[in-house]
Amino acid sequence: MGGPEVSFETDQQQIVRWRICHTGEADLCFVETCRRLLAGEPPAGKLIAATLPDPGQIELPYDYYDEKDVAHRIIYVEASRGCPFTCEFCLSSLDVPGAVPPAAALGGVSTIARSRGATFQVRGSDVNLNLGVSKTLLEFFLERLRPGLFLHSK
Repeated sequence: MGGPEVSFETDQQQIVRWRICHTGEADLCFVETCRRLLAGEPPAGKLIAATLPDPGQIELPYDYYDEKDVAHRIIYVEASRGCPFTCEFCLSSLDVPGAVPPAAALGGVSTIARSRGATFQVRGSDVNLNLGVSKTLLEFFLERLRPGLFLHSK
């Protein structure tokens, strides 16, 4: 388990007592935990604090998709993490916001964008606040625009 929902108040959450929990950005840390478990080497504790990864180290899954997969999935393009706002009710406001470099966000997407029926969702709380990132993303998809390509932001 991981993500903002289980990254805070872990001492008060019942589920952390009987599951392995990754706090913070667990992209690389989670993979390492899985490798250890498969090798029969359980982690030292149930609560594993992840450090902020370099986006260039994250292996994107796009090369594993084929035409059949793309026809039935939403392909997420992550443009930022965290949130620049500090709303008291939102757990995302507790994370340190960070932009994902467009080259890392769009890595591998070119091949999928040529597929028929591809649906992309650009993720990031502040994707429309950074005009440089917004422009790069829009130009990328505009160059690949064709019937069946669907793009939206969340």
